[in-house]
Amino acid sequence: MKKLVIVVFLIIIESIVYAQNVVHVIRLNPDSALKNIRFSCLEVLDARTNKENIGSAIGNANAIAQLEGDFTGHLKTTLDKMLPQEESKLGLIVIFREIEISEKTESSSKLGFCKIEIEFAKKVDTTLYSLGVFDAHIIGKGADVTKSHESRILLGLEECFRKLDETNWENAKEFIIEDIHHKLVYDYKSIPPKGAYLSFEQMVRGTPLDNAELKIKQVNQSDKNPAYNVKVNKTDNPQHIRFVSDGENVYIRTNKYHFVKSRFHGKYIYFQGRLPASVDQGIGFSFYLATGLLGAALVSAGSSSSMSGIVLETETGNVKGVTDYYIVNVTKPFPEILKEYRASKRNLEAKENVIKQLNAKF
Repeated sequence: MKKLVIVVFLIIIESIVYAQNVVHVIRLNPDSALKNIRFSCLEVLDARTNKENIGSAIGNANAIAQLEGDFTGHLKTTLDKMLPQEESKLGLIVIFREIEISEKTESSSKLGFCKIEIEFAKKVDTTLYSLGVFDAHIIGKGADVTKSHESRILLGLEECFRKLDETNWENAKEFIIEDIHHKLVYDYKSIPPKGAYLSFEQMVRGTPLDNAELKIKQVNQSDKNPAYNVKVNKTDNPQHIRFVSDGENVYIRTNKYHFVKSRFHGKYIYFQGRLPASVDQGIGFSFYLATGLLGAALVSAGSSSSMSGIVLETETGNVKGVTDYYIVNVTKPFPEILKEYRASKRNLEAKENVIKQLNAKF
């Protein structure tokens, strides 16, 4: 019996070690060039924090995912197919700040995620001038999402290219990139300049969309939970806009139709909105927000939606729901704040007070 237990134990250990060393190799092979994009790729640079892999695939086995061969070489070949060089097109430097895939198993299917963050730059002599940072969040659903990671990455790349090309990038304000690996920090002591922002990184740089005519209007009668319509250049709530600043407050998109306004600003920018209880309010919430799928979730949730605190973490750019679990984690350096919260009613007002106290620490 003892020998049998030892054998079973060794098999389990071997399986775990094998799973940890499984590598899922992804080969990107776009089948056509993107039409009407006004630039090509001159060079690919790797500014990712994690250069070891591009996330995980085959979720049950925790297999790491990697692009085939050399990272920058593989992407340069890919981008040359998507953005063929032409005499009339300016070649840009494409700086990858993040490319990550993952999977999540649900009861009846699987979800496949892809997040890409790219900074584009033009090169003059040896100096790089940033044209902006753009991101894409792609979600796929099916019985087997592992086989479709390639298509999500290609869709994410295309979304980033089109987002840049929809801007007046040829005349963008000059922002010198002194070190591609130096991560800029959000200045939570001041409100970003008035304007519309495609991504958190653009708010970090204080570079809203050029020539964006902005109109913000409250669309409900609620004092406790006001919702806002944002009109940018006569278009209501354009889907690519993630954040807005009126010079005094920050607004964040919570669904297809509405934004909510920050209640206070600091290291943790606090908002209050109505969220479906079924939405994962961690990384999942950020994905739902970025892809616009949160609106669909809200509609399907109906009366099950509830008021919730939302924070934009200015250190990471992550959007989180202020749940009991979140408060326990975020207050670890300040046990006195957690102790006071546990003695409270733990309602929305108590959660808001925790975020105020945390902001006062910085």
